[in-house]
Amino acid sequence: AKTIKAISKDEGKSFYNGKIAKDISNEIISGGGFLQASDLQQYNALDAKIIKGSYRGYDIVAMGLPCYGAIVIEMLHILEKTDLSKADETKWVLAHAAAHHKAYEDRPLLKKDEDKVASISFANERWMAPLPTTMQYDTNLHSNGHTTHFVVSDQKGNVVSVTQSLGPLLGSKVASEKHGFIFATTMGPYLGKMEPLERASSHISPVLVFKNGKPILALGAAGGARIVPAVVQVISRFIDQNLSLEKAVEAARIYQ
Repeated sequence: AKTIKAISKDEGKSFYNGKIAKDISNEIISGGGFLQASDLQQYNALDAKIIKGSYRGYDIVAMGLPCYGAIVIEMLHILEKTDLSKADETKWVLAHAAAHHKAYEDRPLLKKDEDKVASISFANERWMAPLPTTMQYDTNLHSNGHTTHFVVSDQKGNVVSVTQSLGPLLGSKVASEKHGFIFATTMGPYLGKMEPLERASSHISPVLVFKNGKPILALGAAGGARIVPAVVQVISRFIDQNLSLEKAVEAARIYQ
């Protein structure tokens, strides 16, 4: 509570430049880590970009990097090329597998031009691209995770969709003794190869869906690389198959 109060008073400056930053560095180094106070001082917390798209008359609002909102929107734009309103489960699955495969090939483009990735013209181009001759499907169930998603709304119509992740294994399992929060662990395979001063990205994808300016869905998920297809498939089940939100969330999912 004291940490949150301090950060709220100075807009987080003490976390990166003040006493909290020094304590973080000292605690991590004493535990065998390598995060210096100067590393925190060099970091700038930026507001994520809002990425917008559409799907069959609905407006999609998602988060840009470090989130994967552009990939969510790209998948929906590709799916829109196929009429899924009367599709059987086989056609529905194949359409999602194809959109998933093509969009995930474009993840390296996000840091270069995520607006292009989320554009309808790019989706048209990718929709025409050939698929591999064989595709594999994951039929495993994954119940363990380290990511939490929650949605909050109020009677005034405010809606918030939040995804929070501490990295693998519920973070480092180490809490700051002086400041109470759990340290993340994102310097390993969770992020893949990282360059110095590179901003980390993640599959987390909180999304809001609007119809005629009114929020219809607030979505997000846990599961690393499975987050994006989970969000996209729930949207598709809801819009294309006219399922209730409960049924759309409960329905089987595909991870290509």
